[in-house]
Amino acid sequence: METKIRIAEFRYFIEQRLLNIELLKGDESVLFKKVLYVTFLDSLSASIYPKEENQKRFIKLLDNFSTWEDKDRICPEQLLRKLEVSENSGYEDMASICKPLTERWMTTDNGLHIISSNEAPQFRDILPIASRCSFNEKELRSYKFSSLLYSLRNALVHNLQDRFSEYGDRHPPEPFYYIVSTFNENRRITPDSLELVFPLTFLQNLCKEVLESTIQYFESNNLNPFPRYYASKL
Repeated sequence: METKIRIAEFRYFIEQRLLNIELLKGDESVLFKKVLYVTFLDSLSASIYPKEENQKRFIKLLDNFSTWEDKDRICPEQLLRKLEVSENSGYEDMASICKPLTERWMTTDNGLHIISSNEAPQFRDILPIASRCSFNEKELRSYKFSSLLYSLRNALVHNLQDRFSEYGDRHPPEPFYYIVSTFNENRRITPDSLELVFPLTFLQNLCKEVLESTIQYFESNNLNPFPRYYASKL
């Protein structure tokens, strides 16, 4: 009974923290909220996997405590950048999957410069090709959306930076690609690059879902969350 009471107290305590994040206002509120949301995920991952290093526990939390369907998708744009600078000609098979996709995205004209990320290839589909051409599996994992979210976490927590901050709400609530355009010498706007964006709404919903799964974990294992939450090494 005592443990159940502590779990209920923990739920209230941690839900209040989420609510306080949502209440933030101001010119930099989107950036500050993102910093706090990824830190929130970090704290939960440390309470469940206290002996794991930061990146591993963060990704394990996404794998085991969320239903994020696209977490195992590979970012074709970033993988293609790696393949293009490589001197290994054996990477052509992987490039042949990524390049047509990114080229099509770059020429999409939907008025918003926004592309859904659900067309990105899955890790399981790329892995056999990568293995045939001796592309390191560990490195390939670094291009998964879950790994890239951890990279965003690092940029936010350590540098107070987000590669792209969304403006307004004219975008999907899930991760998406934004076509970054620039003016050319003829003063015409031309597509320049693709940026994978993890919008604020996505991070907010992810935190709520992972928290609920975490509470269920503590309940099913009859664990008092507070000692684990405060004893974890961040």
